[in-house]
Amino acid sequence: MRTKIAPIAVSALVGLIFLSGCSSTKEQTVSSACNDALTKQAAAVVDASLTDEQANNAERPALSACKDAAEWMNGVKANPSSVGFTTVTQDTAESNIITACIMLDSAYSTPVCADANQRGLLD
Repeated sequence: MRTKIAPIAVSALVGLIFLSGCSSTKEQTVSSACNDALTKQAAAVVDASLTDEQANNAERPALSACKDAAEWMNGVKANPSSVGFTTVTQDTAESNIITACIMLDSAYSTPVCADANQRGLLD
């Protein structure tokens, strides 16, 4: 006997499989360019004297310096202060990449946001 599965259950299962695949991806080395950009971003995150525009401008370079979404997320997990945290989980990294791309690169033209969009992280 076949069991009917509600469309919402299928969507949830596909999403769970996708997220599981992202979470178990092999850790990659973070390039020095990506790491340097995230280090500068970390300094800007804690600088209360910066305007919103200055802070945003300090966050944009990492979206271009990192080669893809995975490198950016691994860099953020290795340097959680770059997004204002003391620790960053995969879920937190994914949440932050969504925020960064929507707020700072809505055209998804940087390597990080283009890759995140292609992977379906920005849907």
